[in-house]
Amino acid sequence: ALPDTWLFAVIGFLGCYTTVSSFSLQTLNLARDGERNRALAYVVISVVFCLAAAAAGFALVDLTK
Repeated sequence: ALPDTWLFAVIGFLGCYTTVSSFSLQTLNLARDGERNRALAYVVISVVFCLAAAAAGFALVDLTK
């Protein structure tokens, strides 16, 4: 069980954390540089694509049932 826990922590949690940190930093940099519209578009597009990918994943799982 320990290797599974370690893999979850390293790949899952830390991978997610660095992705969210990068997303936040890029958004903040755009906003600070006066690119507020680009920052807002980046957030909206990222969230929409993320939700679409999650929905597609659920749909694929449903197809295999």
